Amino acid sequence: MKNLKTIVTSLLLLGVFTSQAQTKENLDGKLSKVTKKTFTFDKNGAKIGYDVTIQERREYLMKFDEADKGKIDQNRKDAPAMVTKLITVKSDIDSTYNRFIVLSYRKEPHDSFELVSTGKGFAVNVDNNTMEYIMGEGIYYAPTQDGDFFFVEEFDMIQ
Repeated sequence: MKNLKTIVTSLLLLGVFTSQAQTKENLDGKLSKVTKKTFTFDKNGAKIGYDVTIQERREYLMKFDEADKGKIDQNRKDAPAMVTKLITVKSDIDSTYNRFIVLSYRKEPHDSFELVSTGKGFAVNVDNNTMEYIMGEGIYYAPTQDGDFFFVEEFDMIQ
């Protein structure tokens, strides 16, 4: 009976620790997600459709309160995350519009990200900082006070 009680207790503890370990999120300080949208733009009166796929990766930096320096339990401060987005633009109608765009910026804990269609392409808006991609022409930055907000690289898609 004593052995049975020990085995049951061990199994219960193992189940509790296993379920708790599986419910914790973002322990390594990274996040990845994928967003897909379909847009159209007007070229000489014809509507051309294209797909935009955004693969996002965030790496959260660890910062602690200076008042807690040297203590065992330290409070974590909100710190900007480094965000990298791989934006894939793909048109089934015309392959000359297929592009890869790598967009990087520092994300504050409470900022907003928005991908919207414009008449000529699409725009990425992060807290009033805008990067517009014009289909067939390339990247355009809206003038802002912080001109170095986005780090952008654009590549042709090899088929």
